Amino acid sequence: MAVFFEAQTTPDGKMTITGWRTKYVKANGEFRTVMHGSNASAAFADDATAFNGTSSPVYVKTSEGTFVKASNSNERRSMSPAAPGSPEEMQKLFHSHSFLKNHGQFVRMDKVAGLDVYVLRGVNQENPNYWNETSHSPLTGSSPLRLVTHEPDGTLFILEAVKVEFKDVPDNLNDDIIALPNTGKLGDNNELPKKQN
Repeated sequence: MAVFFEAQTTPDGKMTITGWRTKYVKANGEFRTVMHGSNASAAFADDATAFNGTSSPVYVKTSEGTFVKASNSNERRSMSPAAPGSPEEMQKLFHSHSFLKNHGQFVRMDKVAGLDVYVLRGVNQENPNYWNETSHSPLTGSSPLRLVTHEPDGTLFILEAVKVEFKDVPDNLNDDIIALPNTGKLGDNNELPKKQN
């Protein structure tokens, strides 16, 4: 389980925290992210309802792909299909110090939430004028503990873990979301999930 803040930093260095989220990850890479808006205390609460019937927006990754459930919604929308290849093999790679250190995008070591991380730098696939840094710990696998998007004007968008706790998550982590009707792809009809404030 990890607690993250979302922030924006202006070119002059002023950081504004814009939201909080809690992420639960299974050993095979499946995850559940519960969005808390500006409610930091909810992000740290480790509420058991995060696994069942939460009214907050939820993002999940399953063997079928990645989905979003909007706030107080009874449906899910597809964000992306499952990636080709074995998720277990990908997890194995990102748990390897050697793989991360020898990765073609490796630029430096750092610390996030008290854990040593390998920082990888790459061009943003959606807009090549932007570049990203992702920070991975071999203890947490392919799920980055920090993601920083750099804009050409010096603005930064940051998603960073401030707390990481290693504990069991339920086998049925995303069963409630999988059980919801899949009503299409995110972006169909220009609908976006509602954020909880």
